[in-house]
Amino acid sequence: MYDFDFSGCGTSEDSMQNGAQHQSELTMLGDFRSLYSQRQSGDFGTGHSQYQTWDGLSQTSAPFSFTFPPLNINWDDPTLYAQLPPLNNFLEATDNPGQCHTENDISQLENLQVAGHMTQDSQPANGPAQHHAISQPPESLAQWHTEHVQGNTNTQDALVGAATGLASDANNSSWAARNPNRPIIEPRVPLNPAQKARQRKESEEALHSSIRQLLAEQAQRMNEIALEHGVSVEKVKKLMGGTKHYTASRSAQLENALMHAKAEEVNKDLPWGAKYTPGEIRQMVKDNRNMQNLTEEEKKELVDKLSEHRALRNMSVRATNMVAMRDVQSTLDTIFKMLDGLAVRTGIYACLFTSRGHVYDTTQATWFGTNNIMDFWEDVLQVEANEIIWKLEQWACMIGRNIDECETVQNMQRVCTRLLNSGLRTLAKRRDIRINYTNFDTAIKEKLSIDIKGWPEGVVFQSPTSVNDLPALLKLRGALKDGSCHWFRMTPHQRDEFHALLDACHKRGEKGKENAPPRKRARAPGSSAQAPKSAEFIDSSEEEESSEDKV
Repeated sequence: MYDFDFSGCGTSEDSMQNGAQHQSELTMLGDFRSLYSQRQSGDFGTGHSQYQTWDGLSQTSAPFSFTFPPLNINWDDPTLYAQLPPLNNFLEATDNPGQCHTENDISQLENLQVAGHMTQDSQPANGPAQHHAISQPPESLAQWHTEHVQGNTNTQDALVGAATGLASDANNSSWAARNPNRPIIEPRVPLNPAQKARQRKESEEALHSSIRQLLAEQAQRMNEIALEHGVSVEKVKKLMGGTKHYTASRSAQLENALMHAKAEEVNKDLPWGAKYTPGEIRQMVKDNRNMQNLTEEEKKELVDKLSEHRALRNMSVRATNMVAMRDVQSTLDTIFKMLDGLAVRTGIYACLFTSRGHVYDTTQATWFGTNNIMDFWEDVLQVEANEIIWKLEQWACMIGRNIDECETVQNMQRVCTRLLNSGLRTLAKRRDIRINYTNFDTAIKEKLSIDIKGWPEGVVFQSPTSVNDLPALLKLRGALKDGSCHWFRMTPHQRDEFHALLDACHKRGEKGKENAPPRKRARAPGSSAQAPKSAEFIDSSEEEESSEDKV
């Protein structure tokens, strides 16, 4: 067992006076540091120290001690703090007093002493010395140093990992946060009330300026037109005062209607490859004066023909199975790309199953799902996606119905009822609600503040199960599918007007059952009474008497 004593605190006047002893102790300290470095690197050469090996060291006189001269630090010296080593190297030694100082600590203390920032004081010869006792062999010193470095590294890695885990767990409030490696569509920064007010004011000023400029140009243009045609300006203003209609960008426009009419005229009898291009047809329309001077009725007729042509083309069927299969593949590819992009942008889950409708069709049954949506069928319903698509194809081929066979009265009643109920439940956010057609005003409009808009004309507002007219059901289904007939939530102004109208009806004695069938009227008490049947009260007629005489 080796006992090394390093004294770094206290006073010793005798040691200050004995310079030779102090110099010898420093020499021994240097030899120990050199030997410690060789032990760490595994290089034990000759001529470096008087102690070649640890066995040689153990053969020397033991115990022996290395004693630093007593220190007296001037804590008010500002240069002391400028040259002090970092204190994080001594944190482990401070937290664990039983551990010894490393070779790096000894070197730093020696450098402080040589720099002249410490003054030596005397210490009594027999006085107690404050020191750190080293009761471990040099092998333990190297082992402690290695464990100390590894412990600090493991601690830092653990702290970094914990911080990363906490950050990832905390930042999961949105789809973009849960996908940090994906590019993000930057949203617009919301404006504060002051910025909104300033922007609104600038927009109004720009609008007023544009309107004033337009009015000036319009007045000048009207004067030019009046002079050109020899009429008064008032007449031009009267002719210009009309209603302007705004239509959607994809609706049937007059320009497209003119091109469609011209294409039907010039390309009707031409073979494939010899037909005119759209640019050539557009130039023909511009050169045709008859198409440039059309009345409103003629323009409306052309637009209606184009709309009818588009609807017919959209609802028509493919001629052959091969063309139908190509149409299915092309359309499904577009839908798949749209759903994938939508899932990436918004984080939704969507699945799609498609199958052929007849055994003679060549369309292949397939399924599509975003992300891991197909795990839902396996985890929750215990059914694989392939099994679902096989059963769907088998069911569709067994039925084998065409469009007319699918559009029966019973099927259309079910479809219309399902569409109406699902729309109401979605808007009301309730699953246990059904449409009360008899008390619609009180049960739906008054209680839920929900009304329906766009009910087809000519169709009685009643339950689809009570309608047996197939054209009426088809008309209702078309309106529900294209959105022209839909549910909407009433505004506060509409609710107030409806409540006032309903109160007026109640005052007149109406009960709000405008859709109910007419009630049967009660008969008077004596009107249904019949005379008792008795022979003495039955009178024979003249015809009966004449027939009896003939017999």
